[in-house]
Amino acid sequence: MFLKWAVVLVLVLSATLAVTVAAVGDLTSTVQLGPLTLLVSGLTWKLPILTGRLQAWRARRSDPNVTHPITYTLDDSGLHIGTRTLNAELKWAGMNRVRETSDMFLFYYSRRTAYFLPKRVVGPGDSTSLADWIRTRLPPDVAYITT
Repeated sequence: MFLKWAVVLVLVLSATLAVTVAAVGDLTSTVQLGPLTLLVSGLTWKLPILTGRLQAWRARRSDPNVTHPITYTLDDSGLHIGTRTLNAELKWAGMNRVRETSDMFLFYYSRRTAYFLPKRVVGPGDSTSLADWIRTRLPPDVAYITT
């Protein structure tokens, strides 16, 4: 978060400097600062996309689970996720909340961290019945949110 604001600050300062120098009449400096301002703003705009792609590339190279099937199982005890090297279980009572989006179910085990179940693996007609089934398993203090 700090890095993003630092980049925005540099962008604002360089844009302000470029406008000030142009107002004074020194167009040579404006021509030099203009491309720098555009470069920094472009990097600021694209940095999240580039960072995400870099993380995905790194995961493909270093995580043995990425290239193998992932199994999702829901039962009366909770959500079970199986990979090549790991089995995880998230119990219904241990969930912070469940969020249903148009593409997936998110099973939060903390305020910000969740396991996800893509709806494409469930099937288009079955996701509604699965949502109803999940609601019946959740404890009363665990929210089910539809977005």
